[in-house]
Amino acid sequence: GLGSPNALSAPPMDWPRKLLDYHAWRIENFARHLLTIPEDEFVRPTTGSFGTLGSLVGHLLVSERWFLNILSGQQAPIPKTEGELGHALVRAWYDLAAAYRRLSNDVDVAGMNHVLELPGRPGAAPRRMTRAEAMLQLVDHQAYHLGQVTFTLRHLGQPVAKGTTFFAYLFQ
Repeated sequence: GLGSPNALSAPPMDWPRKLLDYHAWRIENFARHLLTIPEDEFVRPTTGSFGTLGSLVGHLLVSERWFLNILSGQQAPIPKTEGELGHALVRAWYDLAAAYRRLSNDVDVAGMNHVLELPGRPGAAPRRMTRAEAMLQLVDHQAYHLGQVTFTLRHLGQPVAKGTTFFAYLFQ
């Protein structure tokens, strides 16, 4: 625990790398699981904020592409998900894990205080946040929507992904 003599002498964790690696690991694990779900389940109507599992995964994919651009300093337009359905959406989302792993090799603690400018809604001023704040939002946003994925899978009578918590990541 924190009160033990060794707790304070342990080397500091490289949070930026660890957080992005965990994020990529969680994408891979959820995506692998979602590829076991029958394709037609992605278009079946569900309850909740998104009408289908496919629209929920599509939102995750677009959001993750947007965050990747913001965190890596790119201004590239975000590809939409039109035409990508079911397993194609999941595979595109899975492919982002490699990009997040590459980003994890490029970030450092000093760069976490770098201020990013996020585009505001139409007619609104841009928003500013540090790279560290954006990374926290990325992981928090994903956790929120993966909870929705789990709920949606249960609603559809499908199995849910197991072992995708930070503890599971740390102790794999």
